[in-house]
Parts: sequence; structure tokens; C-alpha cells
Amino acid sequence: MKSYIIKFPHGIMFHHFHGKNHPIVQGSIGEETLSDIIEFIGIENILNADEWAHKFQNHTLKSNQICLTFDDALKSQVDIALPKLRSNGLTGFFFIYSSIFEGVKEKLEIYRYFRTTQFSSIDDFYEDFFNYLKKSSVSNKIQNKLKNFNSTEYLKNCTFYSKSDKKFRYIRDHILKEEEYFTIMDTLIQESKINLEKIYKNLWISEKDLKKINKEGHVIGLHSYSHPTNFSALSYKNQNEEYIKNKKHLEKITTEVFTMSHPSNSYNLDTLKILKNLGITMGFCADMNPIKSNLEIPRQDSSIITRML
Repeated sequence: MKSYIIKFPHGIMFHHFHGKNHPIVQGSIGEETLSDIIEFIGIENILNADEWAHKFQNHTLKSNQICLTFDDALKSQVDIALPKLRSNGLTGFFFIYSSIFEGVKEKLEIYRYFRTTQFSSIDDFYEDFFNYLKKSSVSNKIQNKLKNFNSTEYLKNCTFYSKSDKKFRYIRDHILKEEEYFTIMDTLIQESKINLEKIYKNLWISEKDLKKINKEGHVIGLHSYSHPTNFSALSYKNQNEEYIKNKKHLEKITTEVFTMSHPSNSYNLDTLKILKNLGITMGFCADMNPIKSNLEIPRQDSSIITRML
């Protein structure tokens, strides 16, 4: 097997895993692929989360030192990734959004599950979604806004996204109002007649799982309260509320909350100011741009590494 070329310290970003009642979804990996990634990087290059954080904050990280990070409080991470980390003696960063622990069924993940499991391919979903938009009341608005859309420039650092991925995300995050997007997706889901209650039980970790992650020595960090997909569009007040609520929840689980990752890689100067005010000393991005500050640490998406194997 080839080796992963490491030019500077960074994190590896994981989201979805498949296996053990978790279906294959867009971007998900299985247990064997996780093992291959660890071998490809070289376990000698992977530091436990607390050690990586300590070295980062003391400016003693070596260029080859990597950490593993997990976003979005997903049940598949506990069922698939956690045992593999345990068997390798590794710990990682788990970035958690909190609304799901207070009974909120966040649409972000439900919609993702729907579009990646109820169609033969993600492109089939996009075809249905874009066709629905053409017949909808927002059709003219979308067509006008798309005239200036450049798929090459938009999310250019996220090379794992296809042109259709980018178009969908641009429409969702920058053209449609939140309620418009919700209405469209809820209509498509209703027409499909899938069992949402069944889906809820298998998507997110429980409070018990979160305590287990903490007890096993992993580092738990912020990921906002409700995971808005366009976080930077929120007002200062709303951004502040998102992170205050997130931090209060996580402080019930772990004594020190000092790190975070930016949901959907969306943030601005207000965000950075808020995080500093909350005592957050480390923040992770979702791209491989060189580090600009201690709240903008680069991460390589696991899907890119998968392609290198």
C-alpha cells in the first residue's frame, strides 16, 4: 500500500459509516476502509486527541502528526468507528451539535438520509429535486440566481463535491429561504412514504453514547446547537446563541469544552470573535487551506483519502 504524504499537521474528517444496520449513504465508509485509512496514514503518525491538542497549543506539533475527527453526533460513528479506534488504542475529536439531545429532529440529517438511500443514485435524487423546482413557485427566482453560479469557484476547496452536489448546495444555502427548502423536501419525503420514525432511531447518538465517548477519553467539542448549513449568514446574536446553547449542553458531559469544528465549513469574523469570547482555543475547518489561526485548523476529508488508497 502507498503512504499518505503529510506536509503539515492537520485533522482527518469523518462523518458517515456503513455496516451494522447503517446503510451505505453518499460519502460513507465501512470498517475495513477505516482500517485501510489508518494503515495508509500510518498509526505512528496519528496522535490521540488530547495529545494532539496539547502539542498544538504548545506549538510542538511535528509536520507528520495527524488527528482523527468526527462531526455531527452520528450513531454510525459509535457503532462502526468507535470499536475500531478502541482496538487501535486511538482517541479522536467528536464535534457534537446539541439540538438532537433535546428532542429536535434536525432536518439536515433526515434530508441527507432520504436523498442518499431512497434513490438508485444521488444523481437520481438531484434529477427529481431539480425537476420539482422547475414546476414550483420559486422556479423563476432560482433560474435568475443561477445565472451567475460558477461551479468551479463555488466550494472550490471541497474537491469531493460533484457539479450537481455544488448546484444543490448553492440552491439550498444561498437561493432558497429555509422554509422554502423545508417545504420542498418535506413534500418529496411525503410522496415517498418512507417511515421517518424508523430513521430517527438510527441516525444520532444518545446521551448515553455521548457519555461513553467522553469516558473512553475522546475529546468532545462544539459544532453549534442546530447545525445551520449557512452558519455565516446568521446574525451575531443568533451565532452567539447557537454556541452558548451548544457549550452549556456539552459542559454537562465533559468538564472542559475548548475545541470545535465549523458546521458545513461556514463561519465569518463574528464566529471567530464569539468562539474566542467563549474560551474556545482550537477550531477545525473542512478544507486543506493553510492554517490562518488557531480557530481555522485544516482537515482532509476522509473521502479524498479513500480515493488515494
